[in-house]
Amino acid sequence: MLMEISKYTAKKGIDVSREKCLDNCRHFFIEPNNLYSLREIAKPESLPFIYSRNLINETKFHRILIKEWFNYCKLNGFIIIEMEDNSLLNKEDLIKECRTLLNEKIEIVEKEEKNGSLTLAIKKIKPSLKENDDISSWTFGILSDGKRQEWVDKEIESIINLNIPNYEIIICGAYNGEYKKRDEVKVIPFDSNVERITRHKNLICENAKYENIVITHDKIIFDKEWYEGMKKYGNYFEVLSCVNLDNGGKRVGDWMTHGSHWDKIMNLGLLEYKDWDKYGYIGGSFYILKKFVWEKAKWDESLVWNQAEDIKLSKDFYEKGIVSRFNPFSKVTMLLWRFDPLKTFEFDKHKLGRIDLTFSDKWWHLKQWIKRYILGKT
Repeated sequence: MLMEISKYTAKKGIDVSREKCLDNCRHFFIEPNNLYSLREIAKPESLPFIYSRNLINETKFHRILIKEWFNYCKLNGFIIIEMEDNSLLNKEDLIKECRTLLNEKIEIVEKEEKNGSLTLAIKKIKPSLKENDDISSWTFGILSDGKRQEWVDKEIESIINLNIPNYEIIICGAYNGEYKKRDEVKVIPFDSNVERITRHKNLICENAKYENIVITHDKIIFDKEWYEGMKKYGNYFEVLSCVNLDNGGKRVGDWMTHGSHWDKIMNLGLLEYKDWDKYGYIGGSFYILKKFVWEKAKWDESLVWNQAEDIKLSKDFYEKGIVSRFNPFSKVTMLLWRFDPLKTFEFDKHKLGRIDLTFSDKWWHLKQWIKRYILGKT
């Protein structure tokens, strides 16, 4: 007997399929990619149902779609997915991915498998965010060894100028600058090995008052519209990067990928902002994340500065079903970038695209792999 989809779609929801498949609801289709969002048509957690036919595995962006549909689905509402197996995603992997990404927040209430096809009905049983999580409340964490106090002062000033209603600034390390007596500024002295940045970052998150956390090194200046850009993106995220530029206005490591399996020789490069890769990672100098995400995946304190702790963290994110995304509406300036300019992978909606690496690029990647996995250092 065919699943009666109508029992899940009786109220006003949305059909997000490429072509309209349901008659009793609005149709809204946008091309799947890393910037995919339903913000143009609905408020988060407002839709009684979201229906999709043959879209979930049309591209490599199924994790993006699952998270977005969940965020815009109403509590006790339904996500109905119809699909046919293909090389990108089969029905068994879809069910596994839904459980990994949404775990205890959903219940699979019905599924029907037939001749390589699947119809899946998912009920949202827990909200997307924790109680009292609000876009107007932020913790900013700055790592400092005390050698760049002028830069730390500039960073603090740029945060103050954002005019965020509720915020705190936690400096982990050494700080004796002009803002040390402000009520919003707190210092966690940490005088042991300054290379233990993983411990610094965990301490900031552990002491954060608010659910929204930004972790930075002492070389970041926030654009005056950064907070407005965050409000435009919305509060429904897990981990984000945003536009990172150097003083000359060039991109510096804001959205990258390892370019190969974590344990293989990397082919490091930038991704287009609309692109996404399962081996993608956010550079260690700047993170936007939720405290509940940190509670699931903390920085590995066995790693110190320059031992690819950011790559390890992104690997942990992926394996625990935490989806890193990119916010194109917010921007920061990085006062120091210690790597050569990175090349950009071509966009491909099915797999990681091509990148034009020279022999010297490949040799550099090989040396980094040898240092990390053979010598145990970077």
